[in-house]
Amino acid sequence: MALQTITNIDIDFYDKKYILINAKQYDKKSRFLSITCYNHGELYPININEHSAYIRYKKPDNNSVLNFCDIDRKGKVLVELTEQMLASDGISYVDLVIVNKGSASVDTETGEIITIDNASILSTMTFCIDVSETAVNNSEIESSYEFNGLNTALEKAEAEYKEVIQLSKSYAMGNAGGIRENEDIDNSKYYYEQSKSNAKNTESYMNAASDSATAASNSASEANTSAQNAQTYMNQANTYMENAQTSADESEASANSALKSETNASKSASDAQSSMASASSSATSALESASEAENYALQTEAIVNSLNGAFLPKATIPFSELAELRTSGVVGVGYLYNISNDFTTDDTFNTGAGVHYSAGTNVYYTVDGTWDCLTGMTVAGVKGDNETIYRKGNVNLTAKNVGAIPTTDIATVDEVTSYLGI
Repeated sequence: MALQTITNIDIDFYDKKYILINAKQYDKKSRFLSITCYNHGELYPININEHSAYIRYKKPDNNSVLNFCDIDRKGKVLVELTEQMLASDGISYVDLVIVNKGSASVDTETGEIITIDNASILSTMTFCIDVSETAVNNSEIESSYEFNGLNTALEKAEAEYKEVIQLSKSYAMGNAGGIRENEDIDNSKYYYEQSKSNAKNTESYMNAASDSATAASNSASEANTSAQNAQTYMNQANTYMENAQTSADESEASANSALKSETNASKSASDAQSSMASASSSATSALESASEAENYALQTEAIVNSLNGAFLPKATIPFSELAELRTSGVVGVGYLYNISNDFTTDDTFNTGAGVHYSAGTNVYYTVDGTWDCLTGMTVAGVKGDNETIYRKGNVNLTAKNVGAIPTTDIATVDEVTSYLGI
């Protein structure tokens, strides 16, 4: 895996802000900047198909760098901090230059950006790179100018090719614009014409013609060599072009893969949200189903009890809790409760209100939605006519209690008077 680190920075074409990037001296093919451009704080649309980008770099020793930069599909500019950029330690000053694609080239001698047809050049605000000195000085690297552009190799090859063609023309025919001394009288055509003119004269002319032929042969040989050199340069230029196209294709493929991964991630997030919504809906339905199941169970139990005519003993409770049980709806047909205190019925009883019952009475819920008692109506108390207090329980009434004359005994007048209360 390549050892690389990328620092993301935002640069504006108008708004100044202090940006300092740290780097280490002599690092090579490992440090990159990913730059997003803004215009007054708004994202500036840089297009890979319309724009070209260059990094303009001033080193602490005043040597300059001007290199071509890649633009990705999202409009970010990728800058490599080359070994030559990091050759001198200290603060370097940097800006980014944007031009329309095909409208500018780089002067290979001065590093100047030259535009075509007065095209536009747009530069960002300047930012800084602090190059920290390495622990051990690398004496093999010396700081110098670096002007690398995509057009550099092509311009050099084309210039050398044109020079070779002109030089070949000069040796063959002359009239090549004075690129060498005496080219109009020192060329193959001139010597040929001279040889032809003097061939019929003296032997000296023959020798001169021979010399001219030799010179012409040498010139032709030199021209052939120059042509071969030109072809070599053209082959190199084609190789550079093919490498550039390959890099562009690989960059496009990487960008497409990144876009595809981004799309897949978005779809996975959407699917996850849908799954969470479905799970939440299922949980809500489960709670509703559980509540409905509980109600169905109570209703079923009530129906079964009503069909069977059976009682379902529940608990011993005070009379006051019956109203709460009925209101809450937890009571069913046949539910039987033992009442722990004396009570008087209200209008929820099928006997009507005002009937008195003693503690221990069993009360059950009927299919009509009212309460009923298992015992008959109870007597609150019993007393004879001669008694003043009502007695409860198993009461034995005697003749004395009711004021009657005993039938088994003979009573005196006083006893009769006493019984009759006279």
